[in-house]
Amino acid sequence: MHGLRVRMYKLAAGDGGKLPVLVCFHGSGYCISALEQPTFYTFCLRAANELPAIVLSIQYRLALEHRLPTAIDDDAAFFSLLRGQALLGTGTDPWLAKSGDFAWTFISGVSASANLAHHVAVHVGSGQLVVDPLEKL
Repeated sequence: MHGLRVRMYKLAAGDGGKLPVLVCFHGSGYCISALEQPTFYTFCLRAANELPAIVLSIQYRLALEHRLPTAIDDDAAFFSLLRGQALLGTGTDPWLAKSGDFAWTFISGVSASANLAHHVAVHVGSGQLVVDPLEKL
């Protein structure tokens, strides 16, 4: 999937039940920023500890090197992989397959990434995703 990176934030302790999944998109106009941006990293850590939820953040390909809708396509492809993992109960991360309640998956973003979250939600909600559980993150 074009070398996309995904960072997972897990709770330090839990009751062993399944947790909702929150997918967070970093902002900054599709062209700067990354998973490592301190404010975004801190937000994801805090969200994972306070919600409780499994928080996933995706490093999509950035503009100017990659024109839109590349970022939307990358994140929609991630949701295809996530859906495949949810349907089959297996995937790239056994802990996530066992601990994530994929029926409760939420998408978050601020500023430009809110726009990205909207477009990805529309794409995912349309049911037009191809599920390919064999791809790796």
